[in-house]
Amino acid sequence: MPSLQLAYGFLIAAIVIGFEWKQLRKKQRKEKTWVAIFSLAAATLYSLIVFYPELPGLNEAVSTVLIPVSSWLGLE
Repeated sequence: MPSLQLAYGFLIAAIVIGFEWKQLRKKQRKEKTWVAIFSLAAATLYSLIVFYPELPGLNEAVSTVLIPVSSWLGLE
């Protein structure tokens, strides 16, 4: 079942890329590249959520990273 959900995630990313690609002009190469990168990154994050539902949420992940950084910088 997760493989079907994974296929749906990447199918949605492909649809978004295809739709946005048509909206951008030929000279907007950087924008096209970023649309593809962000869409594939979103599909990758979606696949992580599907296959590893026990991963911590965004708030917990940010707190895990920012608390040590703030102590290193003396912002406690």
